[in-house]
Amino acid sequence: MSEADSAPIAWPASTRRPGHVTLNKDTVCAQARPTAAVRRRYLEQVTRTRWTHSLRPDTARLAATADVPLINVFELYLAGPDLHPGVLTFLDRGIPAPAFFELHHGGRVRTAAAYKRPSDAGGGGGRGAWVTGEHFFTAWVSADAPRAPLPVAVDLGVLYDRLLRRVLPLSTRPDEPLRDHAERAGRAAVLKREAAKLAKRVAKEKQFNRRVELNRELAGVRERLNDLQRKD
Repeated sequence: MSEADSAPIAWPASTRRPGHVTLNKDTVCAQARPTAAVRRRYLEQVTRTRWTHSLRPDTARLAATADVPLINVFELYLAGPDLHPGVLTFLDRGIPAPAFFELHHGGRVRTAAAYKRPSDAGGGGGRGAWVTGEHFFTAWVSADAPRAPLPVAVDLGVLYDRLLRRVLPLSTRPDEPLRDHAERAGRAAVLKREAAKLAKRVAKEKQFNRRVELNRELAGVRERLNDLQRKD
């Protein structure tokens, strides 16, 4: 992913939240109810959380869709360069709409987002009615670098599609719906983690027969990963 592809979006001034609302961390935790471990990581790793933009029909001048009634943008200022993925998961689950997170640290910024959709079980978009997938990240870029223009779109659904595909690490296949693209990227991320763990086990294993077995298992995981990474 090039620096231009990783550049954060120049969100329209009309979508800016007045004063860029700073969220109280204790209130966030009380509403989203993270586990004790995730709460600790959030309090330790995030120094400030701001709700900066809200793209709605009246602010973005784009019609809402059933799956994308609005798009929210948050800034997270980090104590260090790393953020545990569980922190983003708990934050996103407390937001009943698609969201993008701009992570700031050391004069750099990167964008994070997960594919979100209303649950197939229904619920009308209320609390608990949204499904949140794997979170993906762009590369770090200078916070002073030029921002990318907002993609042209006919409604918020198309805009969300174009914004999220900028963050997904796998190339889009021809005529691939966003949901399929995001779920394929999520499965690939799981397999990458599985392959890394197996490679470490292979390196530590001293018994020849066991190494052969683990290498066979690793080869199978890598083959499945390659299938997911194909562009066609």
